[in-house]
Amino acid sequence: MVSLYAFFDDAGTGDDSLVVACAGYLALARRWNGFSPKWHHLLRSYHIPSRGFSMKKFAHSVGPFKGWDEVKRRSFMAHGLILIQRYVEAGFVGVIRKRDYDTHLSEALKNRVGGYFPFCAEMCIGLVEAYVARRAGRQFTDEPSEYINYVFEKGSLGAGHVHAAFEGFYWKMDRLWYREFTEEDKEAPELHAADILAYETRKNLSDLDLGKTSLRHPFQTLILGIPHFILGPDGPDIARIDEALRTQGK
Repeated sequence: MVSLYAFFDDAGTGDDSLVVACAGYLALARRWNGFSPKWHHLLRSYHIPSRGFSMKKFAHSVGPFKGWDEVKRRSFMAHGLILIQRYVEAGFVGVIRKRDYDTHLSEALKNRVGGYFPFCAEMCIGLVEAYVARRAGRQFTDEPSEYINYVFEKGSLGAGHVHAAFEGFYWKMDRLWYREFTEEDKEAPELHAADILAYETRKNLSDLDLGKTSLRHPFQTLILGIPHFILGPDGPDIARIDEALRTQGK
């Protein structure tokens, strides 16, 4: 059986953000095994401790990135993006505006989902499942021919709700033998890749809402280099999702 790992991270869960994203990458276990030492080598080359990396710190030039000039910043990010493109198979993104969730999702569904990030995480899991079904040439509901471990950052906001939703979803499909939910510490290189995609997704949607029309370079480089599947429902879309889920629950 093929072994796949999907690593996801969040962005925008703080009160200072109007947009929340869950994003990450899927790859074969052996591909991640190749990525990890290369990423550690990149961090060491730039004197960045594994626990010191985050896109938010990079974007604001703080922590291990303090004092970097633009040439060094561009060089580091270029090397990082090349590694991601070289080793991962596909990217997956769920992103929403908080106001759309607040306005168009019923209280019953909000209580079940558990928050902005779990809502986005469920979208990502659905995107992954649809992708691997197509990849294997089977229907979404057919018995899987692959094992997938979904990995989230340990202690991330809403991870408990994501885990509960994960088990409920797969229990109904009798698929728990083929799927696993685990958490890892933030220094995991695979979560660093997910962090880059999550941050860039949130920042791009926030910039678009402010009237900017061009995509940020890291985000554009990633989505043009490898397949990405992005789900970003607006208010009416969320209302339709709410209606569909409440109808299923009747």
